[in-house]
Formats: sequence, structure tokens, C-alpha cells
Amino acid sequence: MYEIRRIDVRSAVKVGAISALALALICPPITALIIGFLEEFAFNSSSDILDVFEYLFDDDFWEFYVPFVPIATIGGLAVGAVMSFVYNIICEKIGGLKLEITLEEVQQTQVVEQQK
Repeated sequence: MYEIRRIDVRSAVKVGAISALALALICPPITALIIGFLEEFAFNSSSDILDVFEYLFDDDFWEFYVPFVPIATIGGLAVGAVMSFVYNIICEKIGGLKLEITLEEVQQTQVVEQQK
């Protein structure tokens, strides 16, 4: 059994920033496509498949999207830093997360050794 007693703040900042950046790059275009799809096929009787992409090429979308990506990345960076900092403080007081890691390779060699 292993115990995580400390999380490196720099590592958590990297993970938080990269995760938020990935979500910020992917989620708004997918949301715009879903909104375009719903508007064209659910609420309009005359549906044209090219109108689904209308929201992606709208100026309002890009005015939102361009500043959103760096703001979300900075937010992920801050969340990673704060969460690791708080975790490290709590670990000093009450202890860390306990994990049991079992590797399949190790289990197989133990079974073979036990059979001999």
C-alpha cells in the first residue's frame, strides 16, 4: 500500500493548465455544432446541413472563443496550484491518500512462483 503524502505544485499546475486548455479548445466548438444542429433540425422545418456550421463561423463565437481559451488555461493553472497546495496542507495534518497498486505482470509471476 502506498500513501501520497505530497503533490508537487509545479506538476499540478502543468496538469491543470493542460487539462483546461484541452477542454477550452474542444468544448466550445462542439457546443456550437450541437446548438447549430438542434436549431436546424429540431426547430426549423427547412434544414440545410451547411447551416449547422453557422455558429462556428459566426463573429460572436470567435469573439467569445479567442479570449476564452487563455482565460480557461489560466483558470486551470490556478485550480491546479490551489488544489495541490490545499492537499499538501491537509496531508500534514491528517495524512494522505492510500493507494494499492497491483501490476498484472507482478501477479502473474507470483502465481507462477507459487505453482512451483
